[in-house]
Amino acid sequence: MTTESVAAWVDRYVAAWESNDPAAIGGLFAADASYRQRPSDESWQGRDVIVANWLDIKDDPGTWTFRSDVLAAADDLAFVRG
Repeated sequence: MTTESVAAWVDRYVAAWESNDPAAIGGLFAADASYRQRPSDESWQGRDVIVANWLDIKDDPGTWTFRSDVLAAADDLAFVRG
């Protein structure tokens, strides 16, 4: 994993967020992924559950802004400030 590959993934994440396209959202995650919106939230388990829950609480395009910086990446761990 490199800072460039992480930045590319974040770009795909933002594009999925903007479009609310189920295929774009699902393409971000492995079939057995675990996802939390916030550290204190209960995790969503599995790609299908992640996509369904994401769409249940989706943000409408144009109602938000996002910027990020990849702080570090190595092996299978990355830190992104968003």
